[in-house]
Order: sequence, then structure tokens, then C-alpha cells
Amino acid sequence: MTAPKFDTARHGRKSRRATGAVAVSLLAGIPVLGGAAALAVATEPHAAQPAADRPGSPPAGRFVTGVSGSGEAKQIRMYQRGKPDPVWTWNAGDAEKLLSGQDKGRKEIKDLFSCIRKGSSATEAKWAAGGKKITAILGSAAVVIDYPSKRVLFGACNDTNMHSLEMLPDDKLAVATTGKTREDGVWVYDTRRKVADRPVQKMTGLPSAHALQWDQSGGTLWVAGTDTWPQTDRTVHGRLVGYAYDKNASQPLSYDRRRDYTMRQSAALKEEFPGWKEGPHELTAVPNQRKLLVTTDRDVYAFDVTTGRFTYDLSSSYFKGFTSPTPTRNSHGIPRSGMKSLSLSAAGDFLYTSNDWGLDFTKEVRFLDKGATRPRASSVKLPRDIYKARWFTATPGWPTAR
Repeated sequence: MTAPKFDTARHGRKSRRATGAVAVSLLAGIPVLGGAAALAVATEPHAAQPAADRPGSPPAGRFVTGVSGSGEAKQIRMYQRGKPDPVWTWNAGDAEKLLSGQDKGRKEIKDLFSCIRKGSSATEAKWAAGGKKITAILGSAAVVIDYPSKRVLFGACNDTNMHSLEMLPDDKLAVATTGKTREDGVWVYDTRRKVADRPVQKMTGLPSAHALQWDQSGGTLWVAGTDTWPQTDRTVHGRLVGYAYDKNASQPLSYDRRRDYTMRQSAALKEEFPGWKEGPHELTAVPNQRKLLVTTDRDVYAFDVTTGRFTYDLSSSYFKGFTSPTPTRNSHGIPRSGMKSLSLSAAGDFLYTSNDWGLDFTKEVRFLDKGATRPRASSVKLPRDIYKARWFTATPGWPTAR
């Protein structure tokens, strides 16, 4: 579905469960995994995960997600695969307890925590800085959290519809704004201030920006969006744009049309979200390869960073024989559809989330072990909605910014 409107963090399509209206996922032109395995626990033993890129990192098999809810129920949670209960949690109350007396009285700090508590959504949580930090979107705030101490290192109120964020070098943070105007795209913040009231740069012209991936080798921030807002009668194409990063520039990102790649024409989402077109939702790096996987409302594609070419049929490679646990996806011939997040381990195992059919969210995290054709079920479902989940570990060949 396209840009979901999450209450105050506005979800683009309204959930049918809540309103009877059409809800949408907005990744364009990318195959999506569509399995269904419950979120918290896999009962089977898990293949080895790669070591993190720093000593003392969390054990293998951990993953992080944001769970929706009001008040302190809105959380970041970390799970160990195979265990039903979270091994680490974070909410605004946890962070407030760690504030100094001086910070507790500052208006900008109070405003930040009001933004974190605003609404119920928690749309993103990611491994960052080699596992020393977690970046997250909660309510109307983008935050950087110290792991495992739970201290808030940085925060910014942002009333746009945010879908992802990514650490950049030199204490910068990129946030993807997901809207229908030419003003939408990527906002860059300087995190050296604990609270930022405005970005240092806005890279506009990319409606429905949904996913970000830092590329250390290429000195590039990759962003996935569309050329046109997907709720339209016009043709729509997904776009993958690589912004060059310059640490010496006051506005560090720059556009080069040679790194602006257009995907094939997006298909209509007539089976699930009539009136919408396919758009990208996620970018995930392939370990030890110069490739990205791009998920859309209907499928998952591969992009070769070196050649600049897309591979649109992954049914005989990454998803050979894949069958969705959601029968409706299979019956419509789109088994890999609906993926909101996708994370690939060094061992070749996928962790992903896909929206419940016709809705924006799910209560399950799904695991597709290497060589399997059907996701393995977990033994526990989350009690509240989630949007994305990721392995909490390094991706070999794709180091995080520090």
C-alpha cells in the first residue's frame, strides 16, 4: 500500500477495518514477500546470523520492531527469535526517566516527547551505528536512541507522513517523507543538537518516498519513491534515486540524474486497493553483494548498483518456489505482494512483514529460512499492530554510518 496515514503520523490509505475505505501500500514496481508467520517466536532453531560490526553486539537472531499503542504502550521492542517475550523495550516514559533535571524543564524537550506520544503509530525501528544506536519513527517524531541505555540522543518533530530514516556520516540523519506533492522526498537533520526544529536540507521532487539505504562504498544514500502519487488515473513508475553525500557541504546531499533510475510502469492494485498503483516500500541490502532488493505493493525486485539495472522476476532466485501463507495473495497470482519491510541475514534467511490483506498493518513477523518455499510460523503474535521489523545485526558489505 502506499503511504499509510497513521493517525497523527498519517497513513495514506485508511484501513478498511477502521473505516471501510480503501487502504494502500505504496511501493512501486517491486516484488513483495507475502507470507504469514506470527511475530515474536519461531519454535524451530534458526540458522546462524552474521556477527555485528562491533564487539559486544547483541546475540544472533534478534530483531527489532515498533508496536502501535497509546501512551507507554507505543514501544520499540527487541525480540530473540525463539522466545515469546521481548528482551528489550523502549517507550517515552523510559527515556524521560533518564533526563537530567535541566533537560526536563526545557520546552523543546517537552515538545519532543509530546510529538513522540502523539497518535499511536510506530512505523520504523532500525539497527544503526554498528548496533550502538536505534533510529525510529514514533508518533510525529524521528528519534535516535542509545542502545542499550535507552537515552534519547536526538529527536525532531516532523508532522509529515514519515516512513523510514537512516543515519548518515558526520552526525546526520535522513528522513523519508511520504506525501503527494513535489515537496516530498528526504529531509536531512544535524543530530549534534539534541532537538532539531528544522532540517538542514530538503531533497524534494520524490513523491511517496518510502525507503532509505546508506551505501558506504558508493558514498550514496539510496531512496525509493514514485514519480507520481500512486492514487491516480495516470501512469506511475517507481523511482530509485542515489543522492551523493559530501561531508564538507552545508547541504550534504546532491542530485545526479545519472543516479535516478525509473522502474517499469506500475500495475494497478485492483485486487486489494482499487484506485491505487503499485509503489516501492522497502530497500534492503544483499549481504556481500552490490545489490539492493526493492519491495513494492505487488512484488520484490533486485537492483544491481554497479550496472544500474533491475531484475523484475525473482521467482527462480531469491524466492524460488515461494508460496504465501495468505491464500488470497496466491489466488491472485501475487504471492510476494504486500511486503512493508524485508531484512536479509548473512545466512540467507529473510525476516519480513506484510500487511494483512486489505489493511495497512499486521500483528505478525514472518521468517523465510534459506531454501524454504513457505515462511515458518512463530508461536506468538503481537497484541498490537506493527508496520516494519528488521534483524538487529550488521549486513556484511554494507556498514552503517557512525
